[in-house]
Amino acid sequence: MVFCCLLKCLQGDIMRAFASIVVAVATGPAFGQLGPLVPPAGPISDTGPDLSQLVTQVQTAADARIVVDGVNTPGNATNLFRITQPGSYYLTGNIEFQPGDAGKNAIEIMSDDVTLDLNGFTIDGNGISQSGVWTNGNGPDRLAVFNGNIIETGKWAVGLFGESNRIVDLHVEQTGSGFAGIAVGEESIVDRCTVRNSGASGISVGFRSAVSRSNVDTTVFSGIALSNSCRVVDSVVFNAGSNGIQLNTDCIAVRCAVRQSGFTGITVVTGSIADSCTSFLNANSGFVISGDGIVRGCSSRDNDAHGIECSTAGAMIENNRVSNNDGDGIRLAGLCVATGNSVSNSGGAGIYMNGVANRVDSNMVFSNPVGIEQAVPGSMGNVVTRNVAANNTTNYMVTSASNFFAVTTDPGTAGPMDNVAQ
Repeated sequence: MVFCCLLKCLQGDIMRAFASIVVAVATGPAFGQLGPLVPPAGPISDTGPDLSQLVTQVQTAADARIVVDGVNTPGNATNLFRITQPGSYYLTGNIEFQPGDAGKNAIEIMSDDVTLDLNGFTIDGNGISQSGVWTNGNGPDRLAVFNGNIIETGKWAVGLFGESNRIVDLHVEQTGSGFAGIAVGEESIVDRCTVRNSGASGISVGFRSAVSRSNVDTTVFSGIALSNSCRVVDSVVFNAGSNGIQLNTDCIAVRCAVRQSGFTGITVVTGSIADSCTSFLNANSGFVISGDGIVRGCSSRDNDAHGIECSTAGAMIENNRVSNNDGDGIRLAGLCVATGNSVSNSGGAGIYMNGVANRVDSNMVFSNPVGIEQAVPGSMGNVVTRNVAANNTTNYMVTSASNFFAVTTDPGTAGPMDNVAQ
């Protein structure tokens, strides 16, 4: 009985509180701002464009693009089609060379500020064409070619030699002897492209250009060839006839992979950096550094010569994994720094010093014929410190002419600069 009375009291309190809230909301200022709920008298008028207007707007935008055909872009004696005015152009079907087209280029671009959408179609030179898409000379500039395939051309698949060009989402296959698959001028971008069976380099770019997310498979010369101050990122090269990736002065290669090049995997020259790259199964060395280049955080293995080779003085080699190379793991010329590397299973020395004033510091060398070796005579003034050599036939082969810190077999008693042999 008492419980039922309490329940009725609570129900009454709840109902009175709810009624108070409804009155407050209905009479408050916010409620009045909601506006009338009854629609105004008369017919309801349109508040925006109808469907036909939207269709017209879309069609107008589409009409701004120009079809590549004999009417809009007529050719001449040396080109099937020629683009002579700025604008956005596109294909509506494949371009396939016939016997009567032999010796011509597919599309010549003669104006600045042109965008060419291949629209998923293919330019097929059938082995009788000249170039696929090209420009004559060092211009024009600011061109874009994307979204399609260009195959079996006698010269370049894409050859745009002006500045600030963009090549995106192209598949290129089988270009003529002596001609790159994709060749672009200064300050250009090549992104998400594949090049196979190129008669020269796969991708060749001018100064201050960038190559990204692209694959190159089988070339006569280098896979990717960069001019000064360029960048190549997230790209793969397989079976290049010469060097896999050829960096020039002040270039950088990041997260790239090179395999089975006919010569060096990645060449690194003055001011250039190879970072987080892999290079293996190449006919020469995995990496060759000339000048003050840097190789760091990379992997080099199963190469026919050395893992990482310094051909001239001044290189920096740090935090790399080097293994199973037929020559030396790391070969230093002089005035080089090798630090933090792991080197194993080399055909020669894990680290070989063939010059003066090198610093070999904090490396791990194991399972090599010689762990760390200094050339005799002529290799003096090197600093060898804080390294660990284990399971080598000879752990250290360093003369007193170098600053060779003490070797201990007990890491627990080693001094701060001592080397360890195990």
